[in-house]
Amino acid sequence: MHPLIGIITFAAAVTAPAPEPVSTAGAAAAWTAPATRAATEPVAPGPGPAPFAATKSVAALPATAPVTAAEAEFPLLPAVEVVERRGFDPRTGAGSSIPVAAARHRLQDTGELLAAETSVTVRQSGGGHQTVSIRGSGAQHVTWHINGVPLPSDLNGLVSPGLLPLEALERIDIYRGSAPPAFSRSPLGGAVDIVTRDPAAVPTGGRVAIGSFGSAETALHTAYRAGSSTLLIGGALDRTAGDFRYRDDGGTPWSASDDQVRTRGNNDRTGGTGFLLLAAGDDRHRLRGHLLATGRNQGLPGYGFAPATAARLDSRLGIAGAEHEFRSGNLATRTALFGGTLRDHFHDPLGELVFAASHSLTTVLQYGARNAGEVSVGDFTPEWAVEAEALTLKTQREVPSPRHDVRRTAATGGLTWDRPWLRLLGAAQGEFRDVSSSDAGVESAQFLHGLRAGAAVPLPRGLTFLGNAGTGYRSPTAVELFGLGGTQLPNPGLRSERGRFVDAGVQWIGRRGAWGWMADLRWFRQEIEDLIATYQTTPKTTRAVNFEAALANGYEADIQVRRGGFSLRGNGVYQGILNQSSVAYYAGKQLPGRPVWEGLAEARWDLDDWTPAWRFSAQGDIFLDPVNTEARRIPVRRYHDLALTWRPSRGLQLTASVDNLTDERSYDFLGYPLPGRRFGLVLQFSTPNRL
Repeated sequence: MHPLIGIITFAAAVTAPAPEPVSTAGAAAAWTAPATRAATEPVAPGPGPAPFAATKSVAALPATAPVTAAEAEFPLLPAVEVVERRGFDPRTGAGSSIPVAAARHRLQDTGELLAAETSVTVRQSGGGHQTVSIRGSGAQHVTWHINGVPLPSDLNGLVSPGLLPLEALERIDIYRGSAPPAFSRSPLGGAVDIVTRDPAAVPTGGRVAIGSFGSAETALHTAYRAGSSTLLIGGALDRTAGDFRYRDDGGTPWSASDDQVRTRGNNDRTGGTGFLLLAAGDDRHRLRGHLLATGRNQGLPGYGFAPATAARLDSRLGIAGAEHEFRSGNLATRTALFGGTLRDHFHDPLGELVFAASHSLTTVLQYGARNAGEVSVGDFTPEWAVEAEALTLKTQREVPSPRHDVRRTAATGGLTWDRPWLRLLGAAQGEFRDVSSSDAGVESAQFLHGLRAGAAVPLPRGLTFLGNAGTGYRSPTAVELFGLGGTQLPNPGLRSERGRFVDAGVQWIGRRGAWGWMADLRWFRQEIEDLIATYQTTPKTTRAVNFEAALANGYEADIQVRRGGFSLRGNGVYQGILNQSSVAYYAGKQLPGRPVWEGLAEARWDLDDWTPAWRFSAQGDIFLDPVNTEARRIPVRRYHDLALTWRPSRGLQLTASVDNLTDERSYDFLGYPLPGRRFGLVLQFSTPNRL
């Protein structure tokens, strides 16, 4: 049987008190219930870049029994609906939108929420560090945004989603393969946009959670209203000991003679978050603001067969932004100022991770401005975005390190032609990037550009054909170009990665009697040239180099079926991400860390006061070395998760869950074990009272 067939199963959605549309809402959403919506209604625009006016207009599912007041107050599963929004449109691009309410019912963070999405792979290396890739791309090929503006990344160009405070987030929009013009980016893998909550729609509430391995969380938020302005204030504290049991293979996975069972040490984590969200104004002028702060202190456990006992990392993330939205007739514009800071303090007093006693303090300072807008002229909708961003990166350590400065200016123009029988989208993006180092005045300046075209053709019986094509790029990071304090050697001659992509598929939305369904099937292909990889040059130094090309080719599926309060949803991908090097040793081999196939299935049944849910995920054929040796192949892993939610009264909800029911043991990186079976208990409370 073809592996894709085995992973196209189904997952969960919920009952609603009125007919609802069918949706491409995110898979992780499967732990959450919908508010009442009509089959065709305006969609309130979120603070993200998805401009500006939007509608839902799809066949409604049959009416079901009404939900209780408590269910409406605690949505347990997002509505299954196709949402048409410019910049995020399932009819021309591939993507999904995850309601974060799904995560607040369970002990999980932003990264774990993303892992349930179609073609999204999240890898963990311990201490809460995560990387996210889309369609087999590298983690650096995914651009990250909050309310449409870029998030500050670390020295390696990465964002760890676990640092983002879930209590402040409304939804996460994922774009696979291409990004909307409003982002002023042309990524090689895709984009993620974090959308904060609307203060006017959030009641006072919070949650308390406990779980396995000493895990605990507490969160509280409340809203203040004054006239047309609303301020949402909240915070959360969390901790975990992370002391799970694992099998230590002694660094020899091919031999069991030296295996032993150990407890993961120095894997604890303590953190806290706080946030302020502001919304003010009227239908013509609207002001939104966000201020998010996160702190985390964690152990760095190192390899399972050579654990670190004293290495620590202290991280601080601060993000701020203000946006003014103006609407007049067919014109809509958004102007934003944004800034952020990231601080990582690494301390390895025994030299367990870097061969000698070491400490470093890395700071990233980001600030910028952007303007985006669109105007409707008959069947045509031109849109634009202009963005300027500056980053300063500095590392202090035993060896003097230079300061790196990045300046980028980008502009995008797009045009959509929309008719009942055809939609066409075209966009062009250009970026000037200047990267400099205080070390001997080294500088690198580049002009980069990307193109995108998309089409959607409605067909009979609820079918729609969709296609996209375009180009993208990734410029080298400052560390890849100029090195880092003697541990990474400079390579100022690095070329930017460039790629081409194409995807095509069909979407089917329909209903028959009491049944409603949505199916989205896609084929995708991507070619990337001048890929950048970091290689070990000596036992203590690395260097980034261009190593020719790679080819990604695959199929992905997302299917939802619903009848009354019972629903199923599933997604999966089957892909090959192959090294196209001219060196025979590597040519045609799967790139390390990319699964050949993965899939997820969910089922859910909403009763009056109870909601049982089940989730199954599987992943296989992952190699951890570039030559694909069998000893570096991760065994197929299969996870079963269960959850049971009880709503005893209005404003109160209790969810018990068990993840990895069969106690499967696996890893994402060689020597970094993942935990086994985990239990969780989450109590949520809410009150309509406002201050």
